[in-house]
Amino acid sequence: MGSSFVGYGILLLISLRVGGPWLLRRGKSQEWYDSWAIMLWGIVNTFTEHRWGHPWNHGDYQHTSMGIIWWIAGMAGVFFSRHGQRTVIPSVLIILTAVAFQGHAQHVPNSAQVHSYFGYLLMAGGISRIIEICFVWKEGVFTITPWQYLPSMMLMMAGVMFMGATEEQLYLLNTLDIDPSSYSNVLLAFALAIFLFVAVLIILWETLTNYASNAGYSEVATDNIDTLHADTEFLDDYDEEGYSDAVPLKATRENGHVMNGN
Repeated sequence: MGSSFVGYGILLLISLRVGGPWLLRRGKSQEWYDSWAIMLWGIVNTFTEHRWGHPWNHGDYQHTSMGIIWWIAGMAGVFFSRHGQRTVIPSVLIILTAVAFQGHAQHVPNSAQVHSYFGYLLMAGGISRIIEICFVWKEGVFTITPWQYLPSMMLMMAGVMFMGATEEQLYLLNTLDIDPSSYSNVLLAFALAIFLFVAVLIILWETLTNYASNAGYSEVATDNIDTLHADTEFLDDYDEEGYSDAVPLKATRENGHVMNGN
């Protein structure tokens, strides 16, 4: 599951940098696609986290119940974002997942601290996403603010932290007498390296392809325009006989752009 959070953070970063025009052309919000992924992942978790024929344990109960929450919350997210509207349901689900996994202790003395650290990071990612949707994001404004990088960064950090919280790794820490704080710092450094690497690749692609920060938005805005609505009263030049020598404007389309011509 940790890798899914890292992948989710990478997709959010790609969507933030270059996904805006693609979302506008399809009339869907980022949360609509997020909710579909959450719902499908929840269905998989519901039926695969327990080995059938074996007795149930606390880990099976926790993972299976989280899968049920995920696919039901995913359905709710799909419903509320079906008309291109933004919703905080995926972010709320991330916070609920963080709260649940904070108490996901294993049979290792130092597991509680590592899982608690993971829960705080995941919760920070969900809260920052809610703030970004409700207060930072403005419709029609395509400038990227520093705050909008927080959700993807926090999700990557939480994902790497969770991947490093397996029983085998924690047993090794306990055997080598390595404190969880030092181990967590190394994991966070690795997560930040992933975040930096992905950001550099995206910006490098933007540079090599001459992709501007607002590329595609003007084309999307005029994609469905077939006529030019203009007030041409100021062009009217009637002579004494009542005839007008003003030439009406016509709308033509060239390479997907609306142009004015005769």
